[in-house]
Formats: sequence, structure tokens, C-alpha cells
Amino acid sequence: MVKVEAGINKSLNEVWDFFLNPGNWGKWWPRGIKKIIPGWEEDAVIYWSDGSECNVWSITPKKIVQFNTQWMRTTFKFNAADEGMIMQIKLDARWEKGFSGRGIAERTELAGALSKFKDYVEKGK
Repeated sequence: MVKVEAGINKSLNEVWDFFLNPGNWGKWWPRGIKKIIPGWEEDAVIYWSDGSECNVWSITPKKIVQFNTQWMRTTFKFNAADEGMIMQIKLDARWEKGFSGRGIAERTELAGALSKFKDYVEKGK
């Protein structure tokens, strides 16, 4: 398992709205969303800009979104805080050995993505 989190100085509603906009994903995630069918709901299919796809495994509005691929589950958690909110991204490997090198490369990539997400939401960068 690899996990990163960051405080974001915007409301949970603002963060959630930014997250759900497929046009924003290419700004912060390693690949953009071409389309999501039928929309943000369980069992939806996300078609990525690199030609791959995954399924929305679970979604609880303004709390949690989970994607499944054959290799891993990606979890996004959203928690309101006293000032702003806290967003967490977690990768769970779906193979026996997990991530090589204790997941350092994956953690670095996730931390970079979350930092970009925070910048775009807070500063409109």
C-alpha cells in the first residue's frame, strides 16, 4: 500500500467539483480522462487518454472514490477539516508482492499528482 495526503485550503464542495470534472484530470493526474460512462457512479467505466480503462468500484459523494484495475485499487478520500479539507490518495497493489522498492516511485508520483491537484484547486494554476 502507498498513501499520500495533503491539506487543501478550499471547501470540500470546491474540491469535489474540481475532482469530478473530467477536463481537470489531465492537469494533475498522470493521464487525462477522455470519458466516463455513464458518469460518476459505481461500475462506470473510465476511458483514459492513454487508451487504458478502469472501473469505478465505489463512490460515496464528497467522501470516497475507488477505481479498480486488474493490478491495483486507487482510493481517493475527502475529509472536511477546520480550515479547508484533507485529501488522501492510496494505491493498493492487487498482486502478492506489492510494490517494488517499498513503493517509493509510486509514492513520489502520487505526491506530485496531489501537489498539482492542490495548486490547481487553490490557485487556479
